[in-house]
Amino acid sequence: MEYRFGVKLLLRLALLSLFFALPSFAQVNVTGNLKDVGLSNVVSNVQVDFELENYGGAIPRISGTGTIVQIKKTFKPNASGLISGTLFPNSSIIPAGTYYRACIITQGETFRCDDYLINANFNLNNDPPLTVIPNIGPNQLITQTYFCPNLSASTIWTCTHNFNDTAIQVSTYDVTGNRIFPNLVTVTTANAVTITWIVAQAGYAVITHSGSIAIATNQPNALLQNPVGAQTIGGPSLTITAPLTVTGSLIGPLKTDPVSPLNGETWINGEAFKWQGNSGSPLIHTASTFLPFTCGANLLINALIADSIPGCVSPVVPQLTTLGDTLSVDPTPTQVRIPGNTTTTKQFYTQTGNGSISALPGWNPIIAGDVPPINLSSSANGGVTGNLPVTNLNGGTNADSAHIWRGDGVWAVINQSTLTDGPISGNVTINSTATNVKAVSVTFPSSGCPCRAFISYSLYLDFTGITNQASIDFWVDDGNSHQMAGVQTGQSNASTGAKTSATYGGFSSVTYNNSAGVTFTLKGIQSGAGGATVQASSNSGSGPNSDFQVTVIPSVN
Repeated sequence: MEYRFGVKLLLRLALLSLFFALPSFAQVNVTGNLKDVGLSNVVSNVQVDFELENYGGAIPRISGTGTIVQIKKTFKPNASGLISGTLFPNSSIIPAGTYYRACIITQGETFRCDDYLINANFNLNNDPPLTVIPNIGPNQLITQTYFCPNLSASTIWTCTHNFNDTAIQVSTYDVTGNRIFPNLVTVTTANAVTITWIVAQAGYAVITHSGSIAIATNQPNALLQNPVGAQTIGGPSLTITAPLTVTGSLIGPLKTDPVSPLNGETWINGEAFKWQGNSGSPLIHTASTFLPFTCGANLLINALIADSIPGCVSPVVPQLTTLGDTLSVDPTPTQVRIPGNTTTTKQFYTQTGNGSISALPGWNPIIAGDVPPINLSSSANGGVTGNLPVTNLNGGTNADSAHIWRGDGVWAVINQSTLTDGPISGNVTINSTATNVKAVSVTFPSSGCPCRAFISYSLYLDFTGITNQASIDFWVDDGNSHQMAGVQTGQSNASTGAKTSATYGGFSSVTYNNSAGVTFTLKGIQSGAGGATVQASSNSGSGPNSDFQVTVIPSVN
């Protein structure tokens, strides 16, 4: 009975699992590369938010898979500026008609947003948005429209048209294309409008405004063309600030201008203008005196001028025939050719005036006076980085581990410090008269002095059998009536067998000359009855022994 019951239970569970098996929907990949205007990867302080739109008043869900409770997914770039991840395709989301709004967030602020219908693998670099708004400008008005679908019934439609214009017209239609009229249309911002319905409504809105065409200055080789017929520029005077290249024919007539041009006459402001007549012969056209009536004007409009100004000679432009040639003007003034630098030495194009008049430039080497002083320690000048080659310092002679570069410009020998160690190998009893504990003899180096000695000692003291001991004084005598490195220690009201220590480290109070031989003696005296002992080793018998050391610290030679 138990066996049959178990089989029935397994069959029931299997049937239930088949009955309740949920379908699954594949997600699509989302990728994109984030760059700056120099095509460098942008890897920080930026993200792309994909937010589900147009689900109306319904709760968006994936049929049989799950309910969408977070409608926004954020993609951040990796170290290569790449964003990647997955989204559910709009075709698998209920209600139908949803799309994604992709917004680029940089430095915490929204840069731009576009709407996308994503039903397959998506690449932000290439895939077009649902609506593309052309650039407009100040020269010609056109009609622009934005299609805003809202295919799920809702009482609020929000349409972001990005026209940057509050003078817009909004038309609304139901899903069958019939014109319908909302309760309220609100221009939320210059780029967005909100449409309010009393009863939830599905359909779409068409937003229209008037814009103007402009040739964008950030688009190279942008042209405004009309290949059908001739063009006429009328109205106010035309000012051209960029160089003008004419590839066709200039059509006259041109003639000597009156004080003001008559109707139908064409004229150019300039001292003189050489015009090619219909017969091919040159015609001299003297125009109004827009430029000064001087020979200098003859030079300024050299490309157009004839020798029509009295007393002036038509200038001859020298030919630049050789690689590196440049053009300049000499004091006469006449245009002259400056040949290029043909030497194998790098030179620089320089000139020096006299304070009011310039001079002809020429190719010259840079000299010391041409380079101003630079504060190399200033971060504004880049600071000093890297290692200076030792060959830059006196050719690097003697530049090795035994020498150091000294402030007076010499590679100097580094004198080594010398340590003389004086371990205390036996116990020494200190009495009420001065007692020699340990003596250390040193010889100072033959150069680099006067020098000081570094004196240090570490002692273990035993007051066995002594009570109420006041103190013990230690000091160092150099044999030349110089006493230094003093320490006072002891135990007041100490019990018999008390222990203590005395330590010191510091420089000698006087200096010593080259090759000086000095014996430093560590001394001690007890101020009271009895005697204390300097022990050779610590009370525990482990650790360093009592010791007296003298180190000679030389200067650099």
